[in-house]
Amino acid sequence: MVENTIFRHKSTIGAKLKSRNWNNQDAETLLHCHILNKMTSLGMPQSLELT
Repeated sequence: MVENTIFRHKSTIGAKLKSRNWNNQDAETLLHCHILNKMTSLGMPQSLELT
């Protein structure tokens, strides 16, 4: 499962950071994490409690 996540990350975003500046790399990493979390949440099932 981890291998699939890393492959998905590398194929959609890329294997390397594009920015050279440390502050920009930090922002780019946070953006990558946000994108991966969004993609993961879109694939999760919605659960409803039936009463």
